Amino acid sequence: MNPGRLTRILFAVALVLLPGLSAGCAPAPLVQVYGSKVPRFTDDLDRGSLKLAVRHSLDYLRRQPQQRKIMVAGHVYPLARLTESLGFFLNLLADKPSAAELNTLIRRYFDVFQATGTGGFNPGRKMLVTGYYQPVFSGSLIRQGPFQHPLYSVPDDLVRQDNPAGGKRAVGRIVAGHLVPYWTRREIELLHKAAGHELVWLKDPFEAFILQV
Repeated sequence: MNPGRLTRILFAVALVLLPGLSAGCAPAPLVQVYGSKVPRFTDDLDRGSLKLAVRHSLDYLRRQPQQRKIMVAGHVYPLARLTESLGFFLNLLADKPSAAELNTLIRRYFDVFQATGTGGFNPGRKMLVTGYYQPVFSGSLIRQGPFQHPLYSVPDDLVRQDNPAGGKRAVGRIVAGHLVPYWTRREIELLHKAAGHELVWLKDPFEAFILQV
């Protein structure tokens, strides 16, 4: 197998930045780095979580048209190349290399691209990096012990009405034949207006807030 020469992180960055890569003379968001410029790769979580992240990325990649083209730092790659590279990286992890060995393998088999950021390549530029995750919280289907904070299902009396003028849809509840605003978060949480629609009970109100947002 030709391992390709792209890191697993590159795919996610490339997809996000792709719409802006043809923006005239704007500074390139990614540049390829060589030799001493290649950083030392570290991971503050266990190797199992890294493998899981790679598998999730592979699942997503394999559902996409493999003939699609991705432009990265002036190079055009078929999506199939990224899929193959990520699969090769997963095979490397299966051999359980040490952190030092993994860094050596990355330098041997992959090209490394760095976001240009605020300094070095493009001084004075600003860059926003965001991250996403899927939280996993303990819960109970009944209110008991430490599980005292409800997460609600969609209420039965929630009504959505289209705007005839084509604007934003109205959301509320019907009272005496009229659509009125739905209960506020304060009314739901402090006055228990959504009682009876509890989906699950959590340990911490902040956990419920995170899942609702």
